[in-house]
Amino acid sequence: MNGDRTDALVAPKPPWWAPGTRTLLLLGGVLVLVAGGLWGWGEVQDRRREDTDRQRQCAPGVERRGAGGECVGVTASGFPFWADDSQLANVMDLIAKENRAVEQLTDRARVTIAYLISVPVGESGAGSRSSLRHELEGAYLAQWHHNHNNDGTITDDVPLLRLLVANNGNRATHWEPVVDQLIGLADGPHPLLAVVGLGNSLDTTRQAIARLDAHQIPMVATVITADDMSTTGKPVQSLVRVAPTNSDEAKAAANHLRSRARNPLIVHDANPDDLYTRTLVQAFRGQFGDAGRGIPAETYNTKLPGVRSAFVTMMANICQRRPDVIYYAGRGAELEELVKAMAGRPCRDLHVDIVTGDSAAHLANRLTGQAADQELVNSLRSNITLRYTGLAHPGSWKAGLGDAFTPGSLSIDNSCEHCFRGLFPSEQQDDGRAIMAHDAMLTAITAVQYATGQTDPRQQDPGTYRGEMVQQWNQFHGIRAVPGASGWISLYNGLPQHKPIPILELTPDGVRFITVTSPSADGRPYVPSGTNP
Repeated sequence: MNGDRTDALVAPKPPWWAPGTRTLLLLGGVLVLVAGGLWGWGEVQDRRREDTDRQRQCAPGVERRGAGGECVGVTASGFPFWADDSQLANVMDLIAKENRAVEQLTDRARVTIAYLISVPVGESGAGSRSSLRHELEGAYLAQWHHNHNNDGTITDDVPLLRLLVANNGNRATHWEPVVDQLIGLADGPHPLLAVVGLGNSLDTTRQAIARLDAHQIPMVATVITADDMSTTGKPVQSLVRVAPTNSDEAKAAANHLRSRARNPLIVHDANPDDLYTRTLVQAFRGQFGDAGRGIPAETYNTKLPGVRSAFVTMMANICQRRPDVIYYAGRGAELEELVKAMAGRPCRDLHVDIVTGDSAAHLANRLTGQAADQELVNSLRSNITLRYTGLAHPGSWKAGLGDAFTPGSLSIDNSCEHCFRGLFPSEQQDDGRAIMAHDAMLTAITAVQYATGQTDPRQQDPGTYRGEMVQQWNQFHGIRAVPGASGWISLYNGLPQHKPIPILELTPDGVRFITVTSPSADGRPYVPSGTNP
């Protein structure tokens, strides 16, 4: 009978996709595993990002950038931007110590100045790195003497100064992120009031200056000498300099050697991005008037490989022309290669005077000490004389020019605890960089003092102070000129007028001071009236 069939009472088997208990349990387990996997994958990614960030970070505020992993950024804590330099570590530690002391004085107003450098890479940059170290030593001296009385106690001046060190990389390649960091500090708790240093006369430097100027941040260039650092053809309102221009240097060099130049030759870098070399060759030609256009030239190009080979092959033409004076318009690193090539020239019987600008000062650091190069030392004995226009030199202080210089704590005769000789006894000042950096900082600090007066920067918009600093620079002439160790800093349109320019000779034994001159009509440096010329 149909009533006896049991299969009629059995529910049909559900399809495979129906959500039975086992299926739900299975799906739940899968979801848990998936969620756990996603969480774990996210954790791994987060850790990888953290590891990458740690690997990328050289120090707080300093990151590795570019294919070479350069450490670029801004530091207040003493991070040394290149390794194996105990003297650099020493000055960075001193800056960090002074910054910590300032930060602990919470009842005092504090402001910030950043010192911007461009650290070169590779063996050819060894001399330049030594010069940058000297700059930081001079900057530290200016910071310490602003914050302290001669007896070491904290000064009552308002405000106290923090000094940051910023590196925008080889040839200022990473200027954009570093400048953005600096701009971000403009309105901080200890506001950035000025950027000092700025590196060399390069297109990248010019772009960095334009960005800082757009944000109305005052700048003092330490060793920039290119005649025009503007991207618009107009003066950069926020920028002043303490170094003479290439035109001034070329005039001083030409005045010193023009009478000996019967058959001159120009050797210059054809790199269009290097403002220093481009304007220096123009300045050399300009000193000979119409005849300058006819001076023959040999060129090389630092944008291309093979510079040393170019100098070697250049020797045949140099010997054929037999110049008595070579005006060299290029950087110190390549000048070193030219000097070495001259040692192997076929016409060693021909004595040649090589005349160049201040970039040759880097070679002073290649003659002695850790960066010494014996090949360079021997090459200077190859019947050549290498003279150059320095930016500053201790020999100028004893040249009988009265009150033209105020060496102060930089004096080689002053061995007080917080003077250059007392702090850095094994360092030399032949490259002039410590002197120039001190004076650039002094120019910025003087503007800070005039702008803030006895007011508290915490009570006023930092942008107002920065504007007042630029306004003060317009008054830095005459009796308001700044008494620098490199000479009086009397500014007109942001440029120093009639700065002393030492003529120096690079010898196998080091730097020899020859004389000091000036681009003024009588060759004497600027001294305000009422002082002893």
